[in-house]
Amino acid sequence: MTTTSFKKLNLTVHLFNEKELLQGVWICLIHAKRTPPHIGICINGQYHSLNIKGIELNVPIQNILKSIQIKKIECLFFKVKELTNCSWQTLNIGFSDSLHQFPMIRNTEVTCLTPIKHFFDTFYGIEFDKNDIIYTFLNKLNKNNFILGAYSLNLSVSNNEVEIPVYSTEELNNNLNEIKKEQKKA
Repeated sequence: MTTTSFKKLNLTVHLFNEKELLQGVWICLIHAKRTPPHIGICINGQYHSLNIKGIELNVPIQNILKSIQIKKIECLFFKVKELTNCSWQTLNIGFSDSLHQFPMIRNTEVTCLTPIKHFFDTFYGIEFDKNDIIYTFLNKLNKNNFILGAYSLNLSVSNNEVEIPVYSTEELNNNLNEIKKEQKKA
């Protein structure tokens, strides 16, 4: 049974500009309306994530964007406040370490969000609950003024309100299992 609802985050939403993603730290929400959406991180143009197949590390964001644009995938990109005490190299290495601590998805134990929560806890000092889903994660970052704005791609946004799926643990597990089955068929 689908119990997904959507909650709004009040953010300044900008017109998408690919060049913006080449600098700074970005949270990438891919398949933004799907349950669960996929979440990754882009640090100075290098995309990193944990997905069903394993770790994606140091993929040029242009490669990800090309696929997104061809397939017309609904995405949101969240600009994250810059840390003045860390170099981009330190952040890239730090996120790589977070990924290697959680090298594979295991239903609700480890999801694509797990290494991202670990990274933000380590570098930004925000503690997250094990059961936080993408909406609660983004909401905590937003309430702590770490999200500077959002960019949408293949997704219409009105009144600077971004809607994020909210789902149960059971729904998350069921959908992850379906995605795994589809991956095995491919």
